[in-house]
Amino acid sequence: MNATPHLLHVTGLPRAGSILLCQLLGLHPDIDSSGHSSPLCPLLIQLRHQWSDNEFLLAQLDVDFELTYARLLDAWRGFISGWF
Repeated sequence: MNATPHLLHVTGLPRAGSILLCQLLGLHPDIDSSGHSSPLCPLLIQLRHQWSDNEFLLAQLDVDFELTYARLLDAWRGFISGWF
């Protein structure tokens, strides 16, 4: 079988059961779950805000949107692949 790893992010409001769900999923031998919240989501939100206010990046998008967008997408993919 050709198994490709997939990233699944479980989120929820306080007392909603998301941590319990992560712990239950972590009991499965093919699922890697830390059983608690990850700093990944807040980090991605912070990066998005920093980049969306970056005047240099916005100027690059105006000059060559396709190239700049492709580079950003490659950077995000590398970041996510390196995280996991």
